[in-house]
Amino acid sequence: MIYTWIGGLRSVAYTDAIQGALLFFGLWFGGALIIWKFGGGIFNVFSTAAQQIPQKVIVSGYKGWDWLWVITWGIPLGFGWAAHAHMWLRNYTPKDETSARFWPFILLTNNIITGMIMVCAALSLSIAFPGQEAIADKLFMMKLQEVLNPWVYGLILAGAISAMLSTVDSQVHALSLVIVRDFIEKSGIKLSEKMLVNVSRATVVISMALGLALAFTAPGYLAWIGGYAASFGLILLPAIICALTAQKWVTRTGVIAGILGGTFAMIITSVGSLKNACGIYFGFWGFVVDIVLLCVVSLLTRDDRPSEETVKTMREIGW
Repeated sequence: MIYTWIGGLRSVAYTDAIQGALLFFGLWFGGALIIWKFGGGIFNVFSTAAQQIPQKVIVSGYKGWDWLWVITWGIPLGFGWAAHAHMWLRNYTPKDETSARFWPFILLTNNIITGMIMVCAALSLSIAFPGQEAIADKLFMMKLQEVLNPWVYGLILAGAISAMLSTVDSQVHALSLVIVRDFIEKSGIKLSEKMLVNVSRATVVISMALGLALAFTAPGYLAWIGGYAASFGLILLPAIICALTAQKWVTRTGVIAGILGGTFAMIITSVGSLKNACGIYFGFWGFVVDIVLLCVVSLLTRDDRPSEETVKTMREIGW
């Protein structure tokens, strides 16, 4: 809270670099050690898992995880976060276009390597400690503590904590920027730059205090909010893509209708008798309704299309 409050996004960038190094060390070294110690190597892990716990390595419908659910759950959780403000801000931080274009390759490579390591580590623990799959994340840290030197274990533990901190500081800073730039300034309230900074800092303190309180009193509620947050990000994504690609046929009314309708569909399919209707994740329902309304309403409100000047400006923004 202190370094985000004082330094803003610059402090987040510096601390994320250190936290990222710790996180990679913890995931890659710790994960590889778990696989070697309890799984007998990557290839042995998958062959053993296929025999002993096949429901964990194939889409079998185990506990409702069939193909329809996996796909409609994975898309909101996978793509939705990319539309959030703290992720969007990163698109403006590369030093040049070459660096920005190279980022997707780095991220994809990292996600593949880290994902494979952590899946293998989780399978190793599930095989070695049957019946305790629900606490695989806790088992990961507990078993590392048993086999590692305390100093090395401390570094990995710091990496696990850094994963949480590097996300929190970015999200809180983005939230403060949204409140200041998109709500206060756009509402016409006139504040000095110093006052805007103070409001931003107050947002940091308040939001982090609320998050801390929820973490101690209702941690399950935070995970529940996360599903809605990712799904809402996916609902915003079609409008973002249409804006960045200067789709002249899309209208403001269509975008608003899509976002509002998609959000409403997401909410009503997340509770009650319509919860995850037809085995489809509620966030995906919101996404589908959003696209339908955006297209239909845009075609019916042709007079609301952006001006040629606006379209020209949007086109020149791209690379």
